[in-house]
Amino acid sequence: MKPPQPSIAVVMAVYNGAATVARAIDSVLAQQFDGLRLVIVDDGSTDATPRIVGRYAEANPEIISLRLPANQGKAAALTAGFKAVQPLYFICCDADDIFAPGAFSTLFSIARQTGADIVTGAMREIRGRRTRLVTPARSIASLNDMPLDTVHFSLCNKLIRASILTDCAMPFEGIDRWEDLGVVARAVVRSQRMEFVGEPVYDYWLPPGVESLSRSSKPLLLADRIAMTARLSEWFLEQGLAGDYAGFLDHLKFSAKVRYARAPGRDLRKWASVYPEINRRILRLRHIPLAYRLLFYFVGLLFSPRPASRR
Repeated sequence: MKPPQPSIAVVMAVYNGAATVARAIDSVLAQQFDGLRLVIVDDGSTDATPRIVGRYAEANPEIISLRLPANQGKAAALTAGFKAVQPLYFICCDADDIFAPGAFSTLFSIARQTGADIVTGAMREIRGRRTRLVTPARSIASLNDMPLDTVHFSLCNKLIRASILTDCAMPFEGIDRWEDLGVVARAVVRSQRMEFVGEPVYDYWLPPGVESLSRSSKPLLLADRIAMTARLSEWFLEQGLAGDYAGFLDHLKFSAKVRYARAPGRDLRKWASVYPEINRRILRLRHIPLAYRLLFYFVGLLFSPRPASRR
């Protein structure tokens, strides 16, 4: 007999996560949700991760354990997880975070009651002893209305209908640090209805003193953000949607290039030269506080490349 289709599949990509992966797995198993599959993709770990995951998989039939032969990056690991099972809905979990008790029941009940393709819950951002509740905006009609932050673009606090996570919305190959952004943006475009709830469903752990991904100025993270912006921009052009989502794309480009202005040894001329068309449209970016828009608008006037003079 063919096993029933799972209601929810949780995809967890892990690389050398021995210190935290058990805690993350426990938070999934503690949900006591019928129709659950947990797909753990070990991305070639060299620590005790395979042994820990193996013990859980042997004791829990709802766990599907996959191991990539070598470290291929988070995008490849997530793609393998998405393709390993065919549930009604997907959600992700990072190997160093946890789900809140009852998270799946909350998200799933709203999805079934409303017919939503995507249901987003609030997150608790935990840094040492400090906890901050981050809630999604409720007045979001389209991608243009979504602020580019973790609560709106993480895969870990969103229940997403599996039918819209086809090849058209899988992670972009080789971009491992902003994979959530690429998947969520394309899933939102393909969704017919979204719902947002203020109840926290996910605990996002940030080690004290370590910058979050969205604020980091490390060169590799900056390069991945620029690459993600380029791939998403190309995708929207290919789909004939660039005009419909011009507000999102302008915000995306500004948020990618702004890290040139934040990085140590900031290069304002480089900032001005990347996506220079955005310099003229900064004042329209409604998701950016007005003070920052004014500041960067005048920086753009000062540092934008001058047109070559004709003789």
